Amino acid sequence: MHLKSIIQNICLMCEDKKSWRIVPGDVDIESLREDKPFAALLNLARSLNALRFCQFSFLAVTDHDIPSARRQRLNAFLFNCAILFEALVVVDGLGRFFRDYDAFTGFRDILRDHRFRWFRERILNRIRNKVVFQFDPEVASEVLTDDILKNSLFVESRGQKAGEAYFDLADSIAMKYILADPPLRENNENECMRKLCKDAIDLTGLLLDAGETLIADYLERSGWQLETTDQEMDSAGDED
Repeated sequence: MHLKSIIQNICLMCEDKKSWRIVPGDVDIESLREDKPFAALLNLARSLNALRFCQFSFLAVTDHDIPSARRQRLNAFLFNCAILFEALVVVDGLGRFFRDYDAFTGFRDILRDHRFRWFRERILNRIRNKVVFQFDPEVASEVLTDDILKNSLFVESRGQKAGEAYFDLADSIAMKYILADPPLRENNENECMRKLCKDAIDLTGLLLDAGETLIADYLERSGWQLETTDQEMDSAGDED
């Protein structure tokens, strides 16, 4: 079966519940250690794994409305955005090795899209550098007002389990800081949040698709091989 078809149709394979993997085959293992394009693709693959992690973390709590579920959803969104910023940095360096690949077209389109360029520079950058990978104490001082404090919930929980606690005020301040970008201030906060979520979802989907396409093309060109077994996988991805 065509490697590109396998990777781009993972959901279909999961429905079949068949175990498959891609292995070196006749690839020169020694050369891979010094192969810079291969190292670049490993970096890309790492970013795709991180994006999938955020996706599944969000989806795992979509049907719940308890404090800890709200914490998980918002932080899955924030971490997804921070990783999007880092993934785009990875993509910036891929053209050096793969600009002549037809499979690079998806990334080229993303990098040229003015909507995503604004989203990257004005939103993802703020999320990555101020509220996720670095916790800037100035964030609170920039957005805190008496009205926010009067109507705030510092922490909210359900039951006695420590893992259920949600420090609501801290995340609320983080989101107000993100939405304080001048072009966003002019709009309703809920509308702005919906727009940011749509931008993040669209960009994540395009990056995942472009990444899997490029990786599949490289693996096929390089002689990696597909192995399948009749061993079925359960719905959680574990072997029966």
